[in-house]
Amino acid sequence: MDGSEPFVTTAEGMAAAIPDRGPLVRACGTCHKTPASMGVQEFSKCASCGMTRYCSRQCQASDWKEHKAICKERVAQVGRLAAQRETARVAGKRFCTPMTIQTWYRNQSAAIEHAAFHILEVYKGPKASLLRTHVAVFTVRVDEKTPEDPDLVRFFNVLALPLDEFAQQMRMDKMNLDRCKKAARTQMMVLYFVDMQDWLHHIEFHGPPSSEPYTRGEKTPDKHWRAHVIMKLNGGLPNAQADPE
Repeated sequence: MDGSEPFVTTAEGMAAAIPDRGPLVRACGTCHKTPASMGVQEFSKCASCGMTRYCSRQCQASDWKEHKAICKERVAQVGRLAAQRETARVAGKRFCTPMTIQTWYRNQSAAIEHAAFHILEVYKGPKASLLRTHVAVFTVRVDEKTPEDPDLVRFFNVLALPLDEFAQQMRMDKMNLDRCKKAARTQMMVLYFVDMQDWLHHIEFHGPPSSEPYTRGEKTPDKHWRAHVIMKLNGGLPNAQADPE
C-alpha cells in the first residue's frame, strides 16, 4: 500500500488521520512504559546524558550495563558538537547537527509514527508485520540557511529496509546495531533519519500503536497515509526544495 494516490481531503480529514498531540514525551528506556500510563507528566532523566528517561530506580539500575556505553558517547558528542559549533562560528561557516532532526522528530512524532506504522505494516499484527526485521528509513533535509531550526526540516521519503542489510550499507557500528536489534525484538519501531546533503544521521525507537483494532477488523489502514504525512510534515514550510539525490 503506497499511500500516495491522488485524493481530495479536508482539514477535518487530516485531523482525523493524524491528530495533533503536541511534542513527544519520552518513554522509560528499560520497560518502555509511558508517563501517561503511570499518571505522571514525564519520567526522570539520566543525570549524565540527560536524554534517556526511566520510570523507576529499578529500571535505571537494570539498564545501566547497556546504557553506560551510549551514555558516555552522548556526553562526548555534546562536547564535540559544542567545539565544532564554535569553530564554525569563528570561521563564519554553516553548522549542522543531528540534534535538529531529533527535535523535529519529537515535535512531529504523530505524523512520523503514522508513516512508520504503515511502512512497517504494523497493522498486520506482530507475526506478519516488518517490526522485527526492518527499519523505517526517513530521508529528510535541514534548512540551508538555518540548519539548526527544527521547524524548517523537510521530509522527503520513508522506506522499509531490512535491518541487517541497511546496517551493513550504512556501516553502522556494533553498539547501535545491537540497540536496534534489541528494540526490534521488543516490538519497537526502529526509525532511522538521514539527511543525505549534510550526512546527518539519527536513530529513534518508537512504540507503535496497537495493531489489534486492525487485526480485529475494527479499523482499516489509511489508504492515503503517505500523502497525509507529507501534508502534515511539510504543509507549513516555504517553497519546496529539490529532492535529494
